Amino acid sequence: MVFLAANVLAASAMVLVLRATGRFVALYAADDVVLPVLSLLQALVFRWWAASR
Repeated sequence: MVFLAANVLAASAMVLVLRATGRFVALYAADDVVLPVLSLLQALVFRWWAASR
């Protein structure tokens, strides 16, 4: 859950930065189906890395 929250916050921040430059990007771009899957893979890799230390 921590990786998912961090990834959603990072994506939302990128959308807001793009909006500040004058481009309109919908916040829906940060709400993608792939995001939870990538967050799970990120957590698994982190857990594997932490266990190997």
